[in-house]
Formats: sequence, C-alpha cells, structure tokens
Amino acid sequence: MGATIRSSRVRWILGVLVLASTVTPVAAQDITGAMQGTLISPEGKPEPEVHITVSGPHLQGSRETTTNRDGFFQLLLLPPGRYTLTADRQGLRPLEVREIEVALGRTTAVGPLTVILQPIPMAPVVVDKAPLKLDPVHTSAGGDLSARDYDDLPVDRDYKSLIAILPQVNDSYRGDPLNVAGSTGLENQYYIDGVNVTDTRDASRATSLPYNFVRAVDVKTGGYEAQYGRALGAVVDAVTYSGTNDLEANVFGFVQPVALSLTPRAEPVMAEHGAVSYDLGGRVSGPLLQDRLWFSVALNPRVDQVDKEITGHGLFPDCTSAVRFASKLTWRASPANNVELSVFGDPTVQDQVAPVHSGIDSVTNPDPLLRRLESGGTVASLRWTWVPKPTFLLQSHVAGQWDRNSSVARTSGGTSDWYLDYVEGTEGGSYSSAIEDRRMAIPTMAVT
Repeated sequence: MGATIRSSRVRWILGVLVLASTVTPVAAQDITGAMQGTLISPEGKPEPEVHITVSGPHLQGSRETTTNRDGFFQLLLLPPGRYTLTADRQGLRPLEVREIEVALGRTTAVGPLTVILQPIPMAPVVVDKAPLKLDPVHTSAGGDLSARDYDDLPVDRDYKSLIAILPQVNDSYRGDPLNVAGSTGLENQYYIDGVNVTDTRDASRATSLPYNFVRAVDVKTGGYEAQYGRALGAVVDAVTYSGTNDLEANVFGFVQPVALSLTPRAEPVMAEHGAVSYDLGGRVSGPLLQDRLWFSVALNPRVDQVDKEITGHGLFPDCTSAVRFASKLTWRASPANNVELSVFGDPTVQDQVAPVHSGIDSVTNPDPLLRRLESGGTVASLRWTWVPKPTFLLQSHVAGQWDRNSSVARTSGGTSDWYLDYVEGTEGGSYSSAIEDRRMAIPTMAVT
C-alpha cells in the first residue's frame, strides 16, 4: 500500500515537472495593451464596488469590471486605440472620461479619479482631456505608433520602414536594415500578431506587410525581457486590424512613375532605366455574429519593375511581384474566453538582374546575372486567452511559418557552372539554389 502511494506520488511529481517544462513564457506576445487606475472620494478614500465600463471603436463590444476595496481596477487585452471610460455606482454621480489612449504593449494609468457622492440622479461628469500617458508596469524604452500617426507621412510602404520616423532609429549606410539605439539592423527582431517573423538564416529579412494592414507598431529599444529571444537591437511588434461590430471597408492605391524615381543606380556592369512601381489593395472588416464573431481580411498585390542594361549585352527586365495578405478571425466564446486566428504572408517572385559577385567589371555572358528568386511565405497563428478575473490571465499560443527562398537560372544557358576570373575581372556561367524553410513554433503558454 505504502509503495503504491509513493509510486503514484513520484509519477504525479514527474507529470507536474513535464508539464512545467512545456509551459514557457510567450516570446513577445504584445498584441494588445492594458488600462488600470483608482477611484477615490473627495476626501481621498478609495471607492470600492464602482462599476467600470470601457468602450471604443476598435474594441469588440465593451469591457467591464469593478473596483476592489482599494478602489483599484484593471482591464487587460485592450486593442490599441482611444477609449471612453465610465464609472457608476448607486449613490455616486456618474463619471465619464474620454480620449484615453492605450498603446500597443503598454499599460495606461488612469487617475486617481475623484467621484462625487450624489443621491439624486444627475448627468455624468464628463472629462474630455486625455490623461497623461504614463506606464506604471513596463520598464522598456522605445516608442509606439498608431495608424493615425503614419497615414499622412512620406514613409516607405512597409511597417519595418515605418519605424524610421522614431527619434532613436537611423538609416544604415552599410546596406543592413534600420539601426536602432546604436545596434545594427541584423540584431533587430520583428513580430506580427505576436509571431516572430524574422528569418532564421538572414536576420535582414522578415515578413512584409503594408502599413495599411497594420493597426499599431511598438518598438522596444532597451529594457525588454529575456523572453524576446535573440534580439540585441530593437524589438518591433506590429498588430494587424481586427473586426468590430461596425462594417468597415478601405481601399488604397500607390503609383511611383519614372518621373518620381530616384536617379538610376550605377553598377559596374549595368545601369537602370525606367523604374516604376505600383500597388493597390483593400481591407474589409466587420461582424459575422454581433458581439460574438468578427472578421478582417486584406489583400495587396504589388509590382516593381525596371530595365537594367548589362554592358555589351543590352537591356533586361528586372520585375518583382508580391501578393501580401492578412486575415483575422476573432471569436468571443464567453466574456472570459477569446480565440483569435490570424493568417498572413508575402509570397514574392522576382525576375532579377544583379551581379553575383562584387568587384567584377564585365561578364562573358548575361546568364549569371539573370535569376528567378522566390521568397516569402505564409504564417498562421492561433491564440486562446482566458481572463476569469481582472487580475488573472491565462494565454496559450501556437504558430507555424512556411517560407521559401530559391534562386534559379532564368535562361536555358544558365545551367552551366558559375565561374569568376579575378585576373580578367569577369564572370560567366550560372548557378542556382533552392531552400524551403518550414517552421512550426512550439506551443507556448503564459500565466499572468
């Protein structure tokens, strides 16, 4: 009997240890923000049991809670945006605070707010001025951007380039991505909807989306937690749009004709002529079931093309076509349970004209400079959150990423071996390579 009990106890302990080893902190799960604050009486005493309601255009329905005995309240998992807070309790005059901004990955402190005793029903006290943005929870340095911040700014059309408008971000003169807070661009990590989309082989590349698909971007330049993995520079979090109870449609188009292009870049063996790029797209979001199920879908085909002259061999087209997309399905199973499915990607094909090696003055044949590149892929993410009470959050997340990176010859003569002649400064032949990368993120769980 005793041996059986001891054996069962050992198995139970081993089971707990195995479960604990699979429950790991979620890396960069900053896809929402939070709000907290306190309510006090005119004498400075805490006001318990005050009903708090938060509503906003980017929130599915509304969120509710009550203050505890210390007058404290907290609301988690708020999409970035501006909100209106109402506080009400029998015997108190209703209070309404507008224009409260919740940033991505940040906690907004509200208050202390003073409520007034009022036994006779009266119109609420309305506060229109936005409270001071102060995060009492997070210690990371950086900045955040929302859609209204960058809609009218002359920036590149990718969320990764968007962060260049922040004061601690600089262009690199060495060809790597944007440098942040003194680090190189190869030390940055990029996340979309909580999924790390940085290429594991070449950190200079990450999944691309136009900023028209992005609701908010948060950039952490320092002071962030170790759970952010390999990041030594900036951590860039982008969140795509989610559907709400209001049906919304948005279309856009972008054209950069030859007249608006930069001065053609000169290569040792080629020059550019007639560069042009254009793209168009749209986004539709709304409810499938009012207050329960919402959707958001977006699509953006893009084409960049230019003619490149290979000295002694004529003009050859260099064309890049990409189809960038994002979709999200949000299900509020119950007031405490929320399920979110995201699928996005950027499959890209380029008929490229580019030197294989630097320092070469001429080519014996154009084949080594003519290649077809395939890159990008698809990312899928499934997230479940459970908030049984304002001070407890249980979150589980699984994601998968499928990427392709290939380079093959565009011509029939491009199957011969590639060679370099450093004495004569020439190259010839051709080469090809193909890599397919399929990554499935380990299911993770976080308890707060």
